[in-house]
Amino acid sequence: MGAGVPSGGPVQVVLGLALFYGGLAQILAGMWEFKVGNNFGATAFTSYGAFWLSYAVILIPGFGVVAGYTNAPDHTLDNALGIFLLAWGIFTFIMWIATFRSSVTMSSMFFILVLTFFFLSSAHLSHQPAGNIVTKIGGGLGLVTAFLAWYNAAAGLYNPGNTFVRLPTGSLAHAHSD
Repeated sequence: MGAGVPSGGPVQVVLGLALFYGGLAQILAGMWEFKVGNNFGATAFTSYGAFWLSYAVILIPGFGVVAGYTNAPDHTLDNALGIFLLAWGIFTFIMWIATFRSSVTMSSMFFILVLTFFFLSSAHLSHQPAGNIVTKIGGGLGLVTAFLAWYNAAAGLYNPGNTFVRLPTGSLAHAHSD
């Protein structure tokens, strides 16, 4: 959204989050979900952990990803980033369909994430300048996604063994019949 760090500005704080909270922690969570037989959780956490690690690699100068596009034709990096984000949008769409029997908040989170990826992809593929409205909308949707992710996490943590607080999630489990 351009709040705090201008487009093209320093990304060190984002890198720490991408590598450890978004990347490593989610991959570990995915492995634990796999261990308990939750295929959806294993796929989601592991995949999005890999997304954050791969995105961090793009931003870390030592990997040379961005530098590799220095002599490329105009918009080649934008096109590559747009396709990268589009692919994640398609994957997220597939994941969203798998939430139709979970909860309103979980399904909403994945739907908003689909929109986030598509807006950010569109901004790159249409070669929009830094700070454009399409990127800002994508960033805003990303913030909504983060809020919904934290809400879903809190709703799962707030159980009778831990607290009296309950967060409604709106079950979709009985919304469809076989």
